[in-house]
Amino acid sequence: MCVPDWMADTPTPRSVAIVDDDVRIRTLLRLELEDLGALVVCFSSAKEALDGLLGASFDLVLLDVGLPEMDGIACLRQLRQQGLATKVVLMSGHWDPVDAEEVRAAGADGYVVKTGLPALLAELMDQAH
Repeated sequence: MCVPDWMADTPTPRSVAIVDDDVRIRTLLRLELEDLGALVVCFSSAKEALDGLLGASFDLVLLDVGLPEMDGIACLRQLRQQGLATKVVLMSGHWDPVDAEEVRAAGADGYVVKTGLPALLAELMDQAH
């Protein structure tokens, strides 16, 4: 791909997928990430995420643990079994050591409490591939 000279010093934007059933959380995270220069796609359920993430190219996925019908841990297990190698950080409204252990076992790259997430977004994006 040819990059115009005026864009040569512009970093490639990170692409981030947000998976959360709460529209307020999706909107807040999308706005924060867009302010950081990310390209953002949102999904409101595990099914949407399974359909939309496989075969797509994202640098980072923020996946809610407490999704209805299929929780984020089960969704992540399926994504990993189907070959998703993207960095995935699971997020929850509260810290639960049992969830934290399940999250690691499912193949997550991180586990964060949603209240602290906005302060971590820039760091998470920097760590994304």
